[in-house]
Amino acid sequence: MALREYKCEQCGVFEVIEKTDQEALTICPTCGGAIEKLLSVPGCIIFHGTGFYETDYKNKPKKEES
Repeated sequence: MALREYKCEQCGVFEVIEKTDQEALTICPTCGGAIEKLLSVPGCIIFHGTGFYETDYKNKPKKEES
């Protein structure tokens, strides 16, 4: 799924969630006017949780038994 931004001459800017293989809209779903697709810059990816750092998989030194 992709979040795409469109600009309608009458309604202004709006966003639509579409399938990635779906063609871009050409008609505004609200007023039926002409629209144009805007270039959207994807946000940065944020990973949550463990397992994303180099140090998570390194072998920890074994404790010496006294």
